[in-house]
Parts: sequence; structure tokens; C-alpha cells
Amino acid sequence: MKNQKGLSLIVTLLMVILLIFVAIGIFWFVTRDVIEEGTEQFELGAKCLSIDVRATAVTCTLGVCDVTYTRKAGGEDIDGIKLVLSDGISSFETDIEGNLGSLETKTELAIDTGLAETPTSVEVAVYFVDASGTKQLCTQTNVFSFT
Repeated sequence: MKNQKGLSLIVTLLMVILLIFVAIGIFWFVTRDVIEEGTEQFELGAKCLSIDVRATAVTCTLGVCDVTYTRKAGGEDIDGIKLVLSDGISSFETDIEGNLGSLETKTELAIDTGLAETPTSVEVAVYFVDASGTKQLCTQTNVFSFT
């Protein structure tokens, strides 16, 4: 009889330890996604800080625009840029996919904005594509005003 009480204590202790491991596993499963999401946002912010893409020239005729943009030195490869042309009342957005190398200049020709008024400014924002294929837009943008 004395041996059975000793075994009962050991079995109870092992069950408590097992329950602690299960609780730790459940806690890790729940918090892992939150931690990974915060890490991804931090990495995106760090990437964005070193990238500078600006519009340098814009020519518009009857709502059709040619936009020239340049990337300054620094940073890693990007997945594309978003251009937002605005006439002060409404705006038109377009994505231009692909990398723009350091110190490279490109011109997008014949962007049909469909705006009633001639655009007066263009906003340029860089984006990266994350592991799930979602475009992650950098919060830093550059605005080029023209007339």
C-alpha cells in the first residue's frame, strides 16, 4: 500500500508537468503570429527608410500623362512603385511593377488618368511583396507638384 501512494504522487507530478507543457504550447501557438507580424512590419520599415524614389518630370495633355521618376542610391531591390496623380479634387492610382535599380531613371508613357481636370501633382510610393504575395506599401511618399 505504501508503494501505491508513492506512485500516485509521481503520476500526479508527471500530469502537472505535462499540463504545463501543453499550456506553454498553446500560449506559443497564439502569440507566434503576433510576434511574426510585428517582425515583418519592422523589417518593412527598415527597408523603406533606405529607398528614395521621386518623380522628376511630368507632362500631361488631356488627362494623358508621361511621368519620369528616379531612384536615389541605397537600399535593396524593390517590387514596384505606386503613382497617384491628382488634380486636387480626385486622383488616379497606378502600380508599376518591377525593380528600379539605384540611380536609375525611367519614364512611364501615356498613363491615361481619366481625370476631368489636368493633374497637378504626382505622389510616388515604393512597395514590397511579402511572403504571402501581398503588396506592402511604404508609408514614406514623395510628392511632385507641377502645372
